[in-house]
Amino acid sequence: MKSKSAKTEDIGMLPNGKPIGRKNTVSSTPKYDPDAHLARRDKDEEKLKALLTDLIKSELKKLSK
Repeated sequence: MKSKSAKTEDIGMLPNGKPIGRKNTVSSTPKYDPDAHLARRDKDEEKLKALLTDLIKSELKKLSK
């Protein structure tokens, strides 16, 4: 014959008689935003343009000296 603790493990119950379930916590994954990549792309494009213009200006100054 099985012990009481073995029976609770068989039916998915904790020793105190409560069923095993998921925790009531907030999901750590962000909400899906299908257009978020467009905003990131535009932001990255602006940064890249600024970096390239700074590089071009610095190289032109080097060449003009």
